[in-house]
Amino acid sequence: MADLDRIVPLRTEGDRTPLFCVHAVSGSAYSYAGLARLLDEGRPVYGFEAPGFDNDRAPVRSLPDLADEYTEILREFRPDGEYRLLGWSLGGLLAHEMAKRLTASGHRVANLIMVDTGLPVVSPLPPERDILIRYIRDMMGLEEEPAELKRLFEAFPPDVEPDTVFQAVEESGLLPEEFDAYLLAGQYDVFRSHLEGF
Repeated sequence: MADLDRIVPLRTEGDRTPLFCVHAVSGSAYSYAGLARLLDEGRPVYGFEAPGFDNDRAPVRSLPDLADEYTEILREFRPDGEYRLLGWSLGGLLAHEMAKRLTASGHRVANLIMVDTGLPVVSPLPPERDILIRYIRDMMGLEEEPAELKRLFEAFPPDVEPDTVFQAVEESGLLPEEFDAYLLAGQYDVFRSHLEGF
């Protein structure tokens, strides 16, 4: 049975074809909440949330495996009718893979929207410190690395332990207090798994 908890309702009202939004590298569907409020009334909006983001499942480390799982979930959630898919960054790659699977099985994908999505390139992971900087910047909702984040990371070696960083970030006040070291550690597993697997 498909894990329907992976689909997060962002707006359920309306009778138009729903828009399904696929998470970026963070694994969170909530980055699309603002978009859901801006779209025309009558269109339901749902987001895909990654396994392990907000539950006890292990993160999935393979784009094809994740696309297979999401396609199965989508077909169980909405067995009939056409599909509209949107993905930002890594979500664009996943949405594209889902669209290929849907059309191969005879379903119609009316829209495939890929936002800021690059071509996948297999490359070695950067040092742990660089991954952690990107993760914290992502949690801050920023494209650029702010000066206070640079200062915080200056003291860390390239192979810094993530828990050391999360404790320092919690104490720094860079993020709202609900983003404590425990939460950061749990969601980092998903973030790092996506980088590692794609």
